[in-house]
Amino acid sequence: PADRAAFMAMRSVADLVLVGAGTVRSENYGPVRLDEDVQQRRMRRGQTALPRMAIVTQIAEIAADARVFGGSGFGGVVKPLLLTTSETAAARTDLSDAAELVECGDDTVDIRRAVDALISRGMPRILCEGGPSLLRSLLADGLVDELCQTFSPVLAGSQHRRLTADLPLPVPLALRL
Repeated sequence: PADRAAFMAMRSVADLVLVGAGTVRSENYGPVRLDEDVQQRRMRRGQTALPRMAIVTQIAEIAADARVFGGSGFGGVVKPLLLTTSETAAARTDLSDAAELVECGDDTVDIRRAVDALISRGMPRILCEGGPSLLRSLLADGLVDELCQTFSPVLAGSQHRRLTADLPLPVPLALRL
């Protein structure tokens, strides 16, 4: 519950939720949701009712009917931004009804260019919700100014060889001190 409260508090002040396409697929991401009272507070502060979502993807392996594209707020449907390459934007025109495609590089996504595009659209408070490749890119380019990490007494395994020999556990283990 405490982790969920912190997560929702961060979303309540963010202008934008940034997430990688792999995380969108693996976690079956849906649109950003906030309670109506939180949306009202955001609007009184001059923000949109909901933070916009941006998905970073080099090849856009996301179906046009994916759950993440079903967002709406007080102002109607809120299209996520798809931060991608020029090549992918040209190839995935089928996504233009579901998302606003933003070109952030020719054949690779330039993460600095992507962040600059978000800021230029009036969204300077960016909440990155993962995944690890996106976080690494942001850290490597010096684009992270805060990091919030929570811990839970659950061990799910790791791809780090020293912990679980490169294999996930069959089921997460609930732990306690």
